[in-house]
Amino acid sequence: MSSSTRSPGTPASSCRVAYLARSIAPSRTANSVHVMRMADGYHQAGARISLSLPRWSTRHGVEAGVRDLHAFYGISPEIRVRRLPRLGGGTGDTLLMAGLLPLVAVLQRPTFVHTRSIAMAWGVRRLSKATVLLELHGPPPEGGRRRQMLDDFLARPFGKGLVVISERLRTMVAAMLGDSRMPETLVAHDGVDHTWLGCTTPTAEARAALRLPSAPLCLYTGHLYEGRGLDLISSLAKSMPDVHFVIVGGTEIDLATRRRSPTPSNLELRGFCPPNEVLRYLKAADVLLMPYQRRISVSGTGTNTADFASPLKMFEYMASERPIVSSDLPVLREVLEDRRNALLREPGDHEGWALAIRELLSNRALATGVASEARTDVERFTWKARAERLISFATSLSGTSTDDRD
Repeated sequence: MSSSTRSPGTPASSCRVAYLARSIAPSRTANSVHVMRMADGYHQAGARISLSLPRWSTRHGVEAGVRDLHAFYGISPEIRVRRLPRLGGGTGDTLLMAGLLPLVAVLQRPTFVHTRSIAMAWGVRRLSKATVLLELHGPPPEGGRRRQMLDDFLARPFGKGLVVISERLRTMVAAMLGDSRMPETLVAHDGVDHTWLGCTTPTAEARAALRLPSAPLCLYTGHLYEGRGLDLISSLAKSMPDVHFVIVGGTEIDLATRRRSPTPSNLELRGFCPPNEVLRYLKAADVLLMPYQRRISVSGTGTNTADFASPLKMFEYMASERPIVSSDLPVLREVLEDRRNALLREPGDHEGWALAIRELLSNRALATGVASEARTDVERFTWKARAERLISFATSLSGTSTDDRD
């Protein structure tokens, strides 16, 4: 059953959320940004939120030199974050993910548990009857130990629900699990910090702070993995020498690889910036680029997410109130509409992308119009609004109000 249209309800301050994640934090991964911003969304919605995750090391991708985890992600310092030490990998990690972290959650006597980890969801329901929201960002595994855990989790009665990030992913999950085994499911796209909607930093001020030129400026933020359209951006820069192109993001390895290749003089690789500084870059742009290809990799893996993704950058772009040119992919059309809140072009159509950029740079009314519509549309996709929907969904699964659990 799908709950994609369920009304949000009103969350109560007595709601206690135990949020479990295996995210590497602080790090450059979209996974960690999502989890931290979701935790902040719960806090903004008035819930009492506790986030528990493993304590990873720099060899796993932890960003070195970060002293303040909350400031790095731009989230409230009031959010409690527990980091449990890892137990040596292998069996030790299994015990941590499926045993110790779920136990930490259960001992909090939460209104519900939220996790993106199948092992953690399974572990919680093995230990208690607590309501669990399992959030999926991709199709479920087809076999192996994680599939066994998922099947066991789904077989347990009551108090469980799935959260998926797009309608297309819900369809894929239902096809893989079968209607008879598909639990109550909420479609909740990714989001953006609602405080971004109040930012009115002028373009000139943002550029001065970032030492960016006054020339027409196109910007991309995010990783440099396969399928993100970086070759298209480079090609556009070569053919549009009067426009300055800026790429913000990437790992040191990916940046080094890119910098070894010939780069147009009007294409600038700025490298990684902390999540709490991204908005300033967006405000500095004339046009924002989202050139996803028909195959998209995540975190350097070969997994293709083009059919079901809900990119964080899409909502951040929309909140910045700068015009967007995006690839025309079916899953992105769940949010974007050509010439209403963005310009959509085929991923490999170089000429189409160049014409779209030129049109936005020369047609101020069009640029302002699509940017304004995107800004209005994204008000439905804040982390706070997402948290309120998840709280309402979890409450419906448990059959209690958020006031009944104190």
